[in-house]
Amino acid sequence: MPIYKSNTKHKGRVYRVQVHGKIAPGKYLIKRGTARTMTEAKKMEADLLSQFAITASMMTVSEGIQRYLEDLCLRVKLTTYVSAEAVLRKQIEPFIGTYKITEVTPQIIRLQLQNHWLTQGYKPAYISLLNSRASALFNYFMRFYNLHGNPVKSAGHVGTRNSKEMSFWTLDEFNDFCKGLNPKDDISYYVLFQLLYYTGMRIGEAFALVPDDIDFNSHLIHITKTYVRLKGQDIIQPPKTRQSIRDISIPEFLTRMLAGYIKRLPDEKTRLFFNISKYSLWRKMRSVCKKTGVKLIRVHSIRHSAVAFLIDQGVPILEISKRCGHRSPDITWRVYSHLYPNREQSIAKLLDKVHESAHENN
Repeated sequence: MPIYKSNTKHKGRVYRVQVHGKIAPGKYLIKRGTARTMTEAKKMEADLLSQFAITASMMTVSEGIQRYLEDLCLRVKLTTYVSAEAVLRKQIEPFIGTYKITEVTPQIIRLQLQNHWLTQGYKPAYISLLNSRASALFNYFMRFYNLHGNPVKSAGHVGTRNSKEMSFWTLDEFNDFCKGLNPKDDISYYVLFQLLYYTGMRIGEAFALVPDDIDFNSHLIHITKTYVRLKGQDIIQPPKTRQSIRDISIPEFLTRMLAGYIKRLPDEKTRLFFNISKYSLWRKMRSVCKKTGVKLIRVHSIRHSAVAFLIDQGVPILEISKRCGHRSPDITWRVYSHLYPNREQSIAKLLDKVHESAHENN
C-alpha cells in the first residue's frame, strides 16, 4: 500500500496514496487519494484500508469458506488442509453455502447440517468431527469478521468424540493372525505387523522409516517424520504433534528381525516398507483374518492393540503416553481408560489384603 511524492502544476508537491484489497474471493479493488503532508497521507491510507474491511454480513458462507481455506493453507500441514477442505466442500458448503453468514441460525445448523449427518449412517466419531469442523469455521468468522455468536455451538454438539467401542487384538489373537502369514512370501507384511504391534507407532510413522532411523546398538527407533500418499504423490512431513518426535525402545527379537530385513532393501536410503501401501496392508489383513478366523480390525486398531497389551502388562499410563507420542497423558487416559476395569478390581483386592493383614497383626 504505497504513498508516492508527486509534483502537480496547481497544487505543488502532494502525496499520492494508493491501496488495494480483496473485497470477495477473486475480486479486487484499488482506491486512490491525494494529501498535502505525509501525516495526512498516512491517515488517508488508514481510512482507505478501513473501507476494505469485510464483515460477516457482507459474505455468504461459501465466500467465507474460501477465505478460511486460503488462510488455513498457510498455517497447517498439507494433509490437515486437504482433510478440512474435503469436509467443508462436501459436508457443509452444499447445505448452507448460499446463506449470508449472519443469516445462519442454530435452527438452520440443526435442520440443514446436523439432521443430514445424523441420517446418513455416519459413525458417531465422524459426525463429531464434522460438527467440530463447522464450529471451527464459525469461530473463524467470529474472530476475524465480527460475527457475534457461533450458531454451531448454540445448536449443541452431535456425535461422540471418543467412542468406548474399540476393537483390538489380544496377544493370542495377534499370534494366531501371524500364523496366517508366510514368513518368506509375506516378509514385508510380517515385519510390518510385528513392528506395529510391538511399538504402537502410527502407520504413517512406520511407512516413513529408513534404515538410519534404527539404532541397532541401543535397540531404539527414532520417530522424526511421517509418510502420506496424497493425490498420487509420496509426501514425507513432520509427525502429527511435537510430542510425536520420540525414540521407541524395541525388544531384541524385533531388532534382529529388522536387521535381517534391511539387508533385503535396494539401498540404505529406501523406505523400509516402500512396497506396501495402506490399502494393500488392509487387503492383506482382510485375507489373513478370513484365513485364520481372527476378527477383522482396522489398520489403526493395531495401535490400539499395542496399547491394550501394555495396559494388560501393567505399564504406567505416563510411559504408554510417551511411547505413543500423545500430546499429553490425558489424551491416553481419555481414549483408553475403559480398558482399565480389571485394574480397578485388582486395586480393590490389594486393599482387602492390606486390611486383612492389618487386622491379623492386631
